[in-house]
Amino acid sequence: MSMSDSTYLIKNATLVNENKVFEADVRIEGERIAEISTTGLTAKENEEIIDAKGLHLIPGMIDDQVHFREPGLTHKAEIYTEAKAAVAGGITSFMEMPNTVPNTLTQDLLEDKYQIAAKKALANYSFFMGASNDNLDEVLKTNANDVCGVKVFMGSSTGNMLVDSEAVLDNLFRNCSMLIATHCEDEATVRANMAKAVKQYGEDIPIAQHPIIRDELACYRSSSKAVELAKKYNTRLHVLHISTAKELELFSNKLDIEEKRITAEACIHHLWFTDADYEKFGTRIKWNPAVKFKSDRDAIRKAVSDNIIDVIATKEGHLGASLGVVELTVALHYVFNTPVDQLIWDVGHQAYGHKILTGRRKQFATNRQWKGLSGFPSRAESIYDTFGTGHASTSISAALGMALAHQQKKDSRAHIAVIGDASIAGGMALEALNHAGVSTANLIIVLNDNAIGIDPSVGALKHYFEKVKQQNTSSENIFQALNIPYTGPVDGHDLEGLIVAFQKIQSKKARDSFT
Repeated sequence: MSMSDSTYLIKNATLVNENKVFEADVRIEGERIAEISTTGLTAKENEEIIDAKGLHLIPGMIDDQVHFREPGLTHKAEIYTEAKAAVAGGITSFMEMPNTVPNTLTQDLLEDKYQIAAKKALANYSFFMGASNDNLDEVLKTNANDVCGVKVFMGSSTGNMLVDSEAVLDNLFRNCSMLIATHCEDEATVRANMAKAVKQYGEDIPIAQHPIIRDELACYRSSSKAVELAKKYNTRLHVLHISTAKELELFSNKLDIEEKRITAEACIHHLWFTDADYEKFGTRIKWNPAVKFKSDRDAIRKAVSDNIIDVIATKEGHLGASLGVVELTVALHYVFNTPVDQLIWDVGHQAYGHKILTGRRKQFATNRQWKGLSGFPSRAESIYDTFGTGHASTSISAALGMALAHQQKKDSRAHIAVIGDASIAGGMALEALNHAGVSTANLIIVLNDNAIGIDPSVGALKHYFEKVKQQNTSSENIFQALNIPYTGPVDGHDLEGLIVAFQKIQSKKARDSFT
């Protein structure tokens, strides 16, 4: 019997639907709910009965922002595997963002994703079409019935997805019949503020300057431009993660949400934290757009109550990055004597598996919640978190500093810095590599070359690492040129291969312990 012919009777379920909770029976015929009864239903012949006593039956959830990595990074994940995980967690529909590899910037690439999903997806699906400064024609070819919308980075994007051309934006809002979802921060304003901060503080800019650099004006200039264009052309617009009181002037509660053409979203961290919290939490509350001031937080809270804010993003995280290093995490903890051997994660986005393996599994549901686990490694949280990170490109310099200190104390413990291919291109990382090449301290560098950061990796180093992987050689590479012995590449999902590689590296002495 096919799925379309199957019938099921779910008995004694506690239904959650349309703001009500009640006990009922539910009959499913094929792929549709045929009947719901609070007085009981009698099973038909050959009907499969499911006793749901004590269980809740709820509508499927929609995850409106996922990154399933296919095509391009199927060694990390696939639409099949990620959709399977989504369904297991109660997600029956997903919408995937376009900043994958390659960026979904053409109709052919968009169609490729739909073809893959048609064969592999275990949930309902839709895909965002991506916009850039030079793909307007492709965006406007999109059938509005085929996508959930167009994603536009009006500031704060890497790769080829920043849209800051006035002409492109005007044409996009004028001609687009689909929902436009925006990340709004004016890049020119942010850069000008950053230049002022560098002039005042040098390279060691205090974290408290983050809301000054990514300030109210940067947000308002971009979001007001988006709203202006949407009103001018009656475009359906959704502005993501509002962070300032001033931006709230752009939105209204005079219409029901079904009638609104312009909607806004707030995130939990902007509803909870203020600039006063930077002193205590530092980079752990460093988001873009930035957590700003008490007046902003209080205004956003009131806007939620007043139905000016239409959507709340309840919880963020970096599951993809952590799921991509499961085998690596297990291998590191298996081979090395942590926490004596010190493991330092760059950025910290990859450390969820590390937290679970180091005694925080039962508390992990509190991740990124108030008084819960930090979204990043935290020294106050565990002795296994040897460095409180939160910013990119810092792990090598931090690990090298620790290694040099222990070398002075004649302590031979290992120091392992894990860094991604995007972060290793940062200036601090390159300075640390330069120093590491003339050091004999017990430092091991693990390069997680996954070809993606917030957006796809770009630049000369990206192309260089691709070449190294293709040649599969340890000779004549950038690390050897810096006097740092190299091992690899090793498949990051080959647990046995990783263990063998780390055991060989571990057995080497002082200077030979680089990788």
